Amino acid sequence: LVKPVRATPPEAMDHYVAGLVHRRVADAADEEQARVRSEQAVADFTAAIDLDRFYADAYQERANARMGSRLAGADPALATQAAADFTTAIQLGRDNPVVNTNMGWALLLRGDYQASVTASRRALELNPDECVARLNLGLALLAVGKTEEARTEYDGAIACLLASPPGTRDPLYQAAITDLKDLRGALPDEPAGWAEALRRF
Repeated sequence: LVKPVRATPPEAMDHYVAGLVHRRVADAADEEQARVRSEQAVADFTAAIDLDRFYADAYQERANARMGSRLAGADPALATQAAADFTTAIQLGRDNPVVNTNMGWALLLRGDYQASVTASRRALELNPDECVARLNLGLALLAVGKTEEARTEYDGAIACLLASPPGTRDPLYQAAITDLKDLRGALPDEPAGWAEALRRF
């Protein structure tokens, strides 16, 4: 028995594309303009979802638009909304390495480190070569005090980065350093193994 293909309304797709444009502009904008464009992107993805509540890509991209790129100053409420959208996208069939990696990051931003470990491990189960998921996992493991496991994941992340093109590798090295410094500021005490992890980068 063949199931009918569900068609996304054209107007929903228009909102989705507009949201993608706002997100791309936000990525290259200064802080204030990025905030405005991200809010516009969220509004467009929400409009797309209002027209098609099964629009998995719109949930995924709305989550991306809600997430910050830094642990420092993260908004837990937005991170919670992003995690909810990623969960919906996964339930709608987007159980892939990228969505699970981003879910792990949203949970880090929310301060839900153990749940971040679970999401990051799922991403690596789907793709062991997902460098960002390894970095997220190392960070979350440090946060929950699993120093030896964090060391193993950081070793894997560094090997993964070394196999990546320089244009990809170098920004991720810098992001890893920033994330480690931000984690130290986010926790009441310095995580065990934090200084060692920072030295590796």
